[in-house]
Amino acid sequence: MQQIIEIAGTPSSGKTSLCNYIARRLRETEISMHVSIAGMDSTPTIIPKTIYQYDIWQSCELAQLLLETGFKDDEKVTILDRGIFDQICWLDRFVNDRSMSAKERLVSERFTSSPTLYKNIDYVLILLTSNHDVAISRGKNPNGLVGEDTHRILLDAYNNRFSEFRLPAEKFRKFHIETDTLSRSETAEKFWCWM
Repeated sequence: MQQIIEIAGTPSSGKTSLCNYIARRLRETEISMHVSIAGMDSTPTIIPKTIYQYDIWQSCELAQLLLETGFKDDEKVTILDRGIFDQICWLDRFVNDRSMSAKERLVSERFTSSPTLYKNIDYVLILLTSNHDVAISRGKNPNGLVGEDTHRILLDAYNNRFSEFRLPAEKFRKFHIETDTLSRSETAEKFWCWM
């Protein structure tokens, strides 16, 4: 069975840092692994990240990755820096600002939740959240893409959807870590203890 670990969450909550930590720990244990930074390897330069079509494109890329992963014979771990849950929450943000209809979002969500995509997959969702002030204090300025209002909308979407969220994977687990008071290493160790 293939394992996919999705790291989702608000801007500057530590997603990429946790991905790198997990990859390093897995290499130390000599577990066969493929790290995929979803959407970052082949991001289309023509579609800006600030419009919902970017997230639709990324959802299609993720569907391709899931299908290919499910057909592999070797057991590997794929780490997603933003994945299906992240896409769904970002699409909620676009519905909120009325740049996308709820019906369009529902079509995309149904597509990425198709059981066909999750055959032979153990899916682990890690949600990292932090408030806007903490994100800014970490030295990153999310105001370029995500201002305080958008951060709040995203945080609400992540929190509201998390408890009910399920994927039709053969095995599905999820964990939520609030990173406001945790260092990168504390966040990583908390995750590693769960796994």
